[in-house]
Amino acid sequence: MIASRESTAETMMRALSYSLGALDTAAELDVDRGAEDRAFFTAERATLQASFNEVSTLVASSQHRLRGSRHSASTCCYLMK
Repeated sequence: MIASRESTAETMMRALSYSLGALDTAAELDVDRGAEDRAFFTAERATLQASFNEVSTLVASSQHRLRGSRHSASTCCYLMK
């Protein structure tokens, strides 16, 4: 699965997840590949894992900020009553 730069973070995470799984499978189960190919798949997976972690951190951070702003707004409204 491919996600463009304009995709949502959830779509990007899904695309990265599918790619990570495919690279894992290729590195472990593709009997037609040699050690050099398996090393390539493993290195590519490590690169994608770093991207997945970065997107995941950004999503978690933005969700935390959204929850914090809702909490602040509800607290503010409660105090004004």
